[in-house]
Amino acid sequence: MSKGSIKSISNPFNDYYIVKIAVEENFKWDAGQYGIFKLNTTIEGDKNQRIFSFASIMEENEILVGTRVGPKISKFKEIFLNLEVGDEIEIKGPMGKFMLRDNSEPIVMIAGGVGITPIRGLFKELEKDNLRDVNLVYSSMDNYLFLDDLQAVAKKDSKIFVHTVTTPENTQSKIREMTKQYKNNAIYYVSGSPGLIKAIQNILAEEGIEKERIIFDSFMGY
Repeated sequence: MSKGSIKSISNPFNDYYIVKIAVEENFKWDAGQYGIFKLNTTIEGDKNQRIFSFASIMEENEILVGTRVGPKISKFKEIFLNLEVGDEIEIKGPMGKFMLRDNSEPIVMIAGGVGITPIRGLFKELEKDNLRDVNLVYSSMDNYLFLDDLQAVAKKDSKIFVHTVTTPENTQSKIREMTKQYKNNAIYYVSGSPGLIKAIQNILAEEGIEKERIIFDSFMGY
């Protein structure tokens, strides 16, 4: 376990939160990975640890977490989102394989809601050295977490595009448009709820996209 300390907690809109955490110098991770975050307290009737994806890269010198509490906040998140600046939390990791594979094949990213969290990290990694087409299909019914950061990266690179969509129909249409353009010449990254991932996997299968071309993060930590 490594130790982290709270730098800030913000509530940009509705029930979305962004948490910035300072970490020890020897804590290393790759964009798109996740960790297990453990509170320094016990919680009656609930676990005192949760998985959260990292939305940041190491060069930012902090772990960035994006999360949503939903209509009924869990006991863990109630405590976590009310921590004070300087409060410590334990972090186990990094873990996960939702990472960039190479620097040559086009990329199609598909994110639903707060599933954008690990993709924000991938965008920041691509910002350093990108040599291929990157298209993000970002679906949300209300607000778009980290949209300013994503658009800032896209603005600097003419090969990177952010497509925001709001309805299931528009999402499916844009995904099919991407598959027709890139077919099996691209890597497809999918991040969101288990239901969303299954639906998108079905669409990709219908379009003839091979399974080994799909990398997904099934809402492990948001």
